[in-house]
Amino acid sequence: MFRKNAKQKTAEGRVFSPYDAPSIAAFVENSPTGARQGCRAFSEGLGSPFGKPSTKARSAGIRRYWGGLFFGFFLLAAQKKETRLSGRDPTLNRLRVAFHFLLRLSLNRTLFYYGDKMAATPSNMMPLGTIAPDFRLPDTVTGKLLSLHELKGEQGTLVMFICNHCPYVLHVKQQLIAIALQYATLGIATIAISANDVESYPQDAPDKMQALMADWGHPFAAYLYDESQQVAKAYRAACTPDIYLFDANLACVYRGRLDASTPKNDIAVTGEDLRNALDALLAGQPIDSEQIPSIGCNIKWKAENV
Repeated sequence: MFRKNAKQKTAEGRVFSPYDAPSIAAFVENSPTGARQGCRAFSEGLGSPFGKPSTKARSAGIRRYWGGLFFGFFLLAAQKKETRLSGRDPTLNRLRVAFHFLLRLSLNRTLFYYGDKMAATPSNMMPLGTIAPDFRLPDTVTGKLLSLHELKGEQGTLVMFICNHCPYVLHVKQQLIAIALQYATLGIATIAISANDVESYPQDAPDKMQALMADWGHPFAAYLYDESQQVAKAYRAACTPDIYLFDANLACVYRGRLDASTPKNDIAVTGEDLRNALDALLAGQPIDSEQIPSIGCNIKWKAENV
């Protein structure tokens, strides 16, 4: 029964293990629901065991395949006990090899996942009063080359270094969208820039940036691609999101966090810190100089820019 199902799974293209793949596939097909869903999430979500995890695996698959793996080990232990009582089962060795492989791969993948997801890099905090460095970058939505002076707002300009895949950005995306749309009506232009190395992180490529803006409803004045990473260097950007607020004269009046919420805590995302700075700027009131750095994934620098 295992061998027949293994051939079916192989034909469907879901086998990925270099270690006795038919046995893994057969176990997936013949396991109870929890283990089956977990192993399928692992194989379909991660794809090649030597590539980078996909977004699907990072969101839901990681929980299911861990649950599936541990449940599978319980099944394996039970089968081992039964085998001792009833005689040697030739399938046992194949299953043991399969789960040893899955465990090693899961540990590596989980370390990669959490290391990438939760690597907390603080912003460098551009000195207040710094004039915003000018730039001319391609807008991934329109395809046009746009400069800071073409995009700046009448009352102020918000420059944010973000990227498509960063969990810290995705955690606060609703507030980023809401702030951009709300304050655009008050004369504040929001410019988003991605400077990640797309060779190492293809999910941040310009075509993916364009698709993301379509999904978000085009809330920003532009979503620019800083291929050379020189604009990020000029702004001393370090993480995503890295947020800078400039007044009507393009002098930096705020740089720091959106609010106190991160993927690591249970604090609600409100945008309080940035909103307070924006409201003070528009009201002509002084902005508190005691500002807390933003924290997020580090910008994915090219080797020559590290």
